[in-house]
Amino acid sequence: MSKRIVFLLFMIVVTTALPAFAGSVEEEITALDIQWGEAAGKGDVATLNRLLADNLYHVHATGRIEGKNEYIDSLESGLRRHDPITPMKVQVRVYGDTAVSTGKFRMVAYRKGMEKPMVNQVNLYTHVWTRTKEGWKLTVHQATADSAAMPMNGQMKPGMMPGHQH
Repeated sequence: MSKRIVFLLFMIVVTTALPAFAGSVEEEITALDIQWGEAAGKGDVATLNRLLADNLYHVHATGRIEGKNEYIDSLESGLRRHDPITPMKVQVRVYGDTAVSTGKFRMVAYRKGMEKPMVNQVNLYTHVWTRTKEGWKLTVHQATADSAAMPMNGQMKPGMMPGHQH
C-alpha cells in the first residue's frame, strides 16, 4: 500500500473514532450520576464509599452542609432515607480531570420514624467530579429546590422554599 492510502485510511479511522471518544467522558459521568442516585436511594454505603471523595462537600437544598462521613452515616443509621433518585436532563462539561454535571431530580426523603416524607420536591443539582487514580470521585454536590416546579399556594411566593431539614 502506498503511504498516501495508509495515511488516508488512518485519517478516516481517527476522524470516525473521535466523536465516540468525545462523548465517552460525558456518558461515564452521566452513568456515575445515575449510580449515585441509586446508591443514595438504597442506602448502598459500599457504592457511595466508592463514588464519593473523602473531602466531599455536600450541600443539601436546605443549605445543610455535610462531609462524606456525615452524609453516609445518616443513610447507614437510617436517620435519613430517600426514595431512589433519578437524575434527569443531565448535561456534562469536561475540563481535563474535572467534570461538572448539572440536571434535576425528584427528592423524596424521610426522617427516621416518619411515614410521610419530610421532602417531596424537584431539585436542580450540580456535581463536580474529579478524576483520580481510583476513577472519578464526586467532590461537590449542590442541590437547589426548583421553585418553578413547586405548587403555588397562598403561603409561598416564587423563590421561597418550604421549611424543612434533611
